[in-house]
Parts: sequence; structure tokens; C-alpha cells
Amino acid sequence: MSLFAFPAFGFIVIFFAALLLFAEMLVKAKGSFAVLGSALFFLYFSYHLSEQGSTWIVFLLAGGLALIIIDGKIIANGSVALLGFVLMAAACALPAPSLLYGTLVVIAFVIGACGSCVFLKILPKRDYWAKLTLTDQLSGDRGYNSMNEDYKELVGKEGSH
Repeated sequence: MSLFAFPAFGFIVIFFAALLLFAEMLVKAKGSFAVLGSALFFLYFSYHLSEQGSTWIVFLLAGGLALIIIDGKIIANGSVALLGFVLMAAACALPAPSLLYGTLVVIAFVIGACGSCVFLKILPKRDYWAKLTLTDQLSGDRGYNSMNEDYKELVGKEGSH
């Protein structure tokens, strides 16, 4: 009996696979995280996929990953990446042998993807990470003013009922 028969082992494998694969997209890991994450996904799918249903599950996973990369490189608004994320999570859950196993795998996928942000503190960020974050500050000294000019005279005064 293989370790993949236990839902907890599937949880651990998918957690680390998603952690490493998404970390590769966020930081400069020189491809090592992508290779390790892909190898873990391959181990998971090699155990759970049958001959008949394997191709479309692999297309779901690869298509979801491609949508995330396209969104990060070209579109950069997050909507296509969200669709890719859902496709990848579905690809992990569908070949699971039970509802509990599938739920644990999806939870592991989400936690692993979110946990990959920890690598942003450790390793150098990728260049397109700057596209996803707002670095400019909109302040009054730079010409941005959202306050009505009539209210400026009220600063420092005390109101009455």
C-alpha cells in the first residue's frame, strides 16, 4: 500500500508542490523550485490518474498555470490568474479517491500558494512583482489632493453641535 492512499500524505505533497511552484513565480529561484514542485505534482498525479482521465486533468493543471503566467506577464489585473488558480485547484481535487481527500488537497493547494509569499522575504523578487504592487504614494506634496478646498480651513478647529 502506497503512502498516497492516506489523505494526509496527499495534503503534504500538494502543499509543498504548490508552495514551490508558486514561489518560483514570485522569486528568482533559478528554476529549482519549479523542478521540485513539478516533480511533486508528477508524483501525485502518477498515483491518482488512470489512463482514460489523465490527459484532461493534466491540461487543466498546465492550462491553469499558463493562465497565471499570462496574467502575471501581460494582463496584470488578477482576473485571469484567479481562473487559472481555480483550474489548478480543480485539477488537484478531481482525481482524488474521496471527498475528504479532494477537500484536503484543495486546502493544501490554497495554503501552499499563499505560503509561497514567505519566500518574498528570503529570496530576491522577480521583476514583474513590481507590476502587482503599488509603489507610488499619492500625497499632497506630489500634487494629489482628495480633500475639498473648503474643508482645509477647518483643520485644527473644534466643532460645535
